Amino acid sequence: MSPSKTVRTPYRTGFSRGGFSWSAYALIAPFFGLTLAFGIFPLLFSLYISFCDWNPLSGVSKIRWDGLWAYQYIATDPFYWPALWRSLSTGLAASVPQHLIAIPLAFALHLVYRRSQGVLGTVLFLPYVTSPMAAGGAIGLVFLIVYRPLEALVGALSSLPALGAFIPQLDQSLAYNAITQLWITLGWNILLYLMALGTVPPSLYEAAKVDGANLGWQFRAIALPLMRPMIFVAFTISFLQGVQANVFQPAFAGLRETTLPGYVFRTGFFEMDFGLAAAQTWTFFAAVLMVVFLVYLLIGRHFTSLDVSAHGEADPGALHLHKATVVVLKLVLAVAIAVSVLPVLSVILGLTRSGENIPLAIGQEFQNNYADLMGRVPDFWRNIWNTTYVSVLAALGAMLTSSLAGFAFALLEFRYRRALYAAVLCIMLFPSALNIIPTTMVMHVLGWMDQARAMWLPATASAFGIFLTRQYLASAVPGSIIEAARMDGAGTGLIYRKMILPLAQPVLVLIGLLTFIGTWNSSMNALAVFKQPETQLILQAMSTVIRPDGDGTGAFRFGVALATIPTLLVFMVTAHQVKRGMNLSSTAPTNAKRPVLPRRFPYPRTAVASGHPAERLLFGADGVRAVACLMVIAHHLAQRLDQSAQPRLLQEVQAFVLTGHVGVSAFFVLSGMLLSLPFWRRYLTGQPSPGLREYFRRRALRILPGFYASLALSVLLSVAFVQSAEQPWLRLVSAATFTSAFHYLTFFPADLNGPLWSIGFEVVCYALMPLGMLVLFRGLPQRGLAWALLYWLGVLALAMLLHQWILANLVPSPFARGWEYGIVGGAKYWMPRYNPVGLFGHYVFGVLAAGLIAHGQLSATPRHIRYDLLAVGAAVGVLMLLWLARRLPDFALSIGDQPYFFPYFPLLVAALLASLPFSRVVGRAFDNTFFRFTARVSFGLYIWHYLILELIRLLHQPRYGYMGIQDLTHFAGLTVAALLLAYGAAFLSYRHIEEPFLPKGPAFVAATGRSTRPSVVPSAPAATEGSPDPLSDSRGPVVGLPVAILALAVIALVGGGVWLTASPRAARGAQLIALIQNLTADPRSLPVKSVDERELFRYEKTRLGTTALVWHDPQEWWLEVEAPLFVIDDIAPQRRLLSREADLERFEIMAGPLAGHIVTRDAMEVNVYSKRFYRIHQP
Repeated sequence: MSPSKTVRTPYRTGFSRGGFSWSAYALIAPFFGLTLAFGIFPLLFSLYISFCDWNPLSGVSKIRWDGLWAYQYIATDPFYWPALWRSLSTGLAASVPQHLIAIPLAFALHLVYRRSQGVLGTVLFLPYVTSPMAAGGAIGLVFLIVYRPLEALVGALSSLPALGAFIPQLDQSLAYNAITQLWITLGWNILLYLMALGTVPPSLYEAAKVDGANLGWQFRAIALPLMRPMIFVAFTISFLQGVQANVFQPAFAGLRETTLPGYVFRTGFFEMDFGLAAAQTWTFFAAVLMVVFLVYLLIGRHFTSLDVSAHGEADPGALHLHKATVVVLKLVLAVAIAVSVLPVLSVILGLTRSGENIPLAIGQEFQNNYADLMGRVPDFWRNIWNTTYVSVLAALGAMLTSSLAGFAFALLEFRYRRALYAAVLCIMLFPSALNIIPTTMVMHVLGWMDQARAMWLPATASAFGIFLTRQYLASAVPGSIIEAARMDGAGTGLIYRKMILPLAQPVLVLIGLLTFIGTWNSSMNALAVFKQPETQLILQAMSTVIRPDGDGTGAFRFGVALATIPTLLVFMVTAHQVKRGMNLSSTAPTNAKRPVLPRRFPYPRTAVASGHPAERLLFGADGVRAVACLMVIAHHLAQRLDQSAQPRLLQEVQAFVLTGHVGVSAFFVLSGMLLSLPFWRRYLTGQPSPGLREYFRRRALRILPGFYASLALSVLLSVAFVQSAEQPWLRLVSAATFTSAFHYLTFFPADLNGPLWSIGFEVVCYALMPLGMLVLFRGLPQRGLAWALLYWLGVLALAMLLHQWILANLVPSPFARGWEYGIVGGAKYWMPRYNPVGLFGHYVFGVLAAGLIAHGQLSATPRHIRYDLLAVGAAVGVLMLLWLARRLPDFALSIGDQPYFFPYFPLLVAALLASLPFSRVVGRAFDNTFFRFTARVSFGLYIWHYLILELIRLLHQPRYGYMGIQDLTHFAGLTVAALLLAYGAAFLSYRHIEEPFLPKGPAFVAATGRSTRPSVVPSAPAATEGSPDPLSDSRGPVVGLPVAILALAVIALVGGGVWLTASPRAARGAQLIALIQNLTADPRSLPVKSVDERELFRYEKTRLGTTALVWHDPQEWWLEVEAPLFVIDDIAPQRRLLSREADLERFEIMAGPLAGHIVTRDAMEVNVYSKRFYRIHQP
C-alpha cells in the first residue's frame, strides 16, 4: 500500500470578483507594510552599510564608503570562523536530537493518548514559557544528568585502540547550549507535530493494519512522509533558534568561546563598528542559508503546501499497544512531564535562595534578596511596567495582523496569493538575530532609540502568526458559511468582525501568548534599543545584576523569578486555548481531566523543635492512636458479619461498631496535632519557623517504604484475582505519586486494599498545613495565641467554603454511581463529599488542639483533675455520638455533607487530645503497654489488615465478604485468625520494611517515654519511629516463618504487654535503676557496639533507649539516653528542681539508689550524671 496525501484546496467563495480582491490586499497590507519597514528595508540598508564604515553615534552623514574591506577582514579574522562553526554546530546539536525525540513521542501521544494529547502537549510546552535566565538552576541539573553519562561514554570509546582516534572530544559549552535549546523547545515541537499528525486520516492507519503493517511500518510509510513539510518547518525553526543562542556570552567569556551572534553583537554594540557588524551578519546569513537549503533539498520540498487542518474523520479511539510498550511510554512521559514542570518549581523557589545551586532547594533569603534587588535595580518595577506595556502591545498587534492576513490567505482568492503566502513562510524561517543590527540602524535614523515603539511595532508583524491563523481557519471555517454570508450581502469587514474573529479566538489567543512570551524574553533586541535604565525591559535590566565573581546571585535569582511569574500566569490563563488553537482538542472530551503532576519539595535546614517537659508533650497520643486504629479494623471486621441473622442486642452492638470508620477522622485530627505542634511552640516563643526540609524528609521516610510495599503487592494481587479491576496501573501510578484523591477512577488505589485511599488525602494535608503555618509566621508576627487561633478558624471556614464549591461543581456523573457498581462506583458515590479540601477541615481541628497544648506547656500548666474530667467528657461524647449515629444514614449528623460526623466528632477528638497531656489519670490509662505496641505497629496494621481480610475471602472462605458470615462462632474464629495475621504482618512490616528507613535524630518525646514522631498514615500513624520494639531487642530478620509461629509470637507479645500493664510501675522503675547501676559499675563487662575513645562506650539500643556512656570510674560517669523508653518518674520519683532554661530542666535525685545524682531532660533526651562528674565538669 502506498499512502498518498490529499491536499486541501482553499474555498472558492467568489470573493475574487468585483472589489473583493482589493479587500484581500488590504487585509495583508499591514503585515507586509510592517515587514517592509522593519524587515526588508533594514536588511537592504545593512547590505549597503556592510560596504561602509559607520559609527551610528556619529550620525548618518558620517557614513564612509569602504568597499570590500569588511569582507576581506572577515576572511582573515581568526575568531570569526571558529565562532561561526560553533554557532552552526550548536544549531545542529540542538535541533537534530530534539526532533529525533519529538517525532516518535508525538506519534505515540497521537495514537495512544489521542484524547489527552492536548493536555499533555500543553504541559510539555511549559519550558518554552519559562525564561532560561530564571530556570538556570533547573537547566544546569538537566545538563548534568545528560552530559555526565555522555561524557563517560565518549571517554570509554576514546580509550579503545581502534576507535579512539575517530571519537571527537565533547565541547561542554556547545553541549550546554544544545541541551538548553532541547529543553526549551522540545515541548513546542511536540505540539507542532501533534498538529501535523491531526491531518493524517485514521483510515490510512486502519487500512495498513488490515494489510498486516505493524506500528513501525505505519510510522515510516504513513506518518513520516506526510509530516515532512512540518518536519522541515519545525527543524528549521529549531536550527535558527540554536544558532542564535547565548548572545550574552561574550560579556563574560573570551572570544575563543563565543558564538557568532554574540561576536556580531560585540562588534556592533561594544566596538560600535556597524559596517563590520553588518558584513558579519550577511556572511552569517549566507552560511545559515546554505544549511537551510540543504535541509530543504532533503525534506522540505513542497513545504509551501503545508496543511494542518483537521481531517474530519471520526475518531477511532486510542491504539492499544503492548503493555511493555505502554509502560516504557509512560515512563518517558513521566520523565518529560517532570522535566517540563521543573522550571516552574525552580522559578518559584528561586525567590528564596541566594547562592545555592540546588534548583529545587528552598532558602530563607526572600526579604534579603528583595532588598538587595531594589538596591541594585532601583527601577525594577518601572522595568516590569515597560516590559508589560511593550509585550501587551506587541501581542495585540500580532493578533490583529495575523487575523487579517490569515483570513485572506485561508478563505479569500486573489492574484499572487500562493506566491505571497510562500513569502510569508520564507519570512517565518528567517533568523531574527540577523535583523538586530539592521533594525537598530533604522531606529537610529528614525530617532526611536529608548522608545517603546521601537520594540513593539516590529513585533506586530508575525509571519508565524499568519501561518497558524491560516491553518486554523482553513479547518475551522467551512467555505459554505462564507458563501452563505456573501450571498446574504455581507461584506469582507462584516464577515471578519462577526464570523472570523469569534471563530479564530483560540488561535489568536495562542498567537498573543507566543508574541507576549517572545517579547517579554527578548533581552537581546531590548539591549540593542534601550540604553537608559528607566526605559529598559526587565530581563535586560537583570542581565547586569550579577557580577563575574558571583556577587548579586540572590538578587538576580529573585528578579528573574519575579519577572517570569507573569508569563506563567498568562500561560495558565490561556492554556486551554493553546490546544484548541493548534487543533489538538478536536478529539478531546470536554471534561478531560488535567493531569496532576508530581511535586518535589526539597526544603532547607532542619529546625529542632523546642518544648517543655517531655512527659507532657504527647501524653495520651499513643492511646488515641491505638484506639482509632482498632476502630477502623473493627469496622472492617463487622462488615463481614450478616447483621440480619444476629439477635437484636448483637445487631445494635454491630451497628455501633460499624461507626468505627470515624477512626480515619481521628487520625486526621491526631496527625494535625502532632505535626503542627513544633510550629506552634516556635511561633508562641517568637522563634523562626521550623525547617521544612527535615519535615518532609521524615514524612517520606516514615510512609514510603511500607506504603509502597503494600501498594505494590495489593495491585499485583488485585490484577491477579480481580478480573474486572479498572485501570490498575494508572491507579498504581496515581497512588504512588499521591494524586489518587483527585478522580474517582483512582480514588481507591487497589481493589483488594481499599483503606489505602486515605494516604493521598493526608499527604495533601501535609503540604497544606506547613503552608498555612508559614503564612501565620509571616502575617501575624506578634505571636499571639488568640489571633493565631482566629487565623486557623478562618482557614477552617475557607476550607468549608471550598468544600461547598466542590460539592456544587465537581459532582461525578450519575452513571454507574454506587457501591453496587463496584469499587469505582463506590468512589463515585463518595465523591465529591470525600475530597482533600473537606478532610483538611478535620486536620485543622488537630492544629487548633496543638495550639492549646503548646500554650499550656509553655505556661507550665500543672496537671489537674479538671483535665481528666474534660477528657472523660470528650470520650463519653464520642461514644454517645457514635451510638446515636449507629442507625442513621451516611452524612446524617454532618454539617455541609462532610464525612465522619463533621464537625462534632473531630471537635470531640481535638478536645480529648488537648486535655490528655494535662490529665493525671486518664492519659496514663490511655498509654498502657498494649496500646503502645498497637500504636507502634499501627501503620502496618492499617496498610495490611484489609488485604489479609480479602485474601482470607479469596483463598479460604468465599463468604467472608460484606455481610457474608451468618454464624457468630465461625465469624469469631475467622476474626481471631485475621487479627493474629494482621498483627504478625504489621510487626514484620515494622521491623523489616519501615524501621530500617526511620529517620534518626531529634524526635518528639511522648509522655510514655517512647520516641514518638508524627506519622503520615491517615488511619494509623506509627507511634514510634526511631525506638526499638518495646518487648524485644532482637534486630535479626525474620524470614520464611510459618503463619502458625507468627501467630504464637503475636500472642506472646500481646500477652507480655498485658502482663506488663498489670505489673506495678515501681517494679519497672527498679529494673531500670538496676540497669543503670550495672552499666555504670563496669561497662567493659557488657557487650559494646563501638568504642569511640577509651572512656566512651556507645550502645545501639538498651531497655533505656539509645544510650551513650562517658565513664572514668564507677563514681565518675555520664549516661546519655536519646529517645528514652521511660519517663523520669521511673528512675527519679523523688527529685528536686535545680534549674529550668527554655526546654531544659535539671533535677537532683533525692531518694533511692541514685540519690544525689543529677538528671536533666529536654524534648530529645535524658541525661544522668554521677555526683562527682557533675561537680567536676558542671555540664
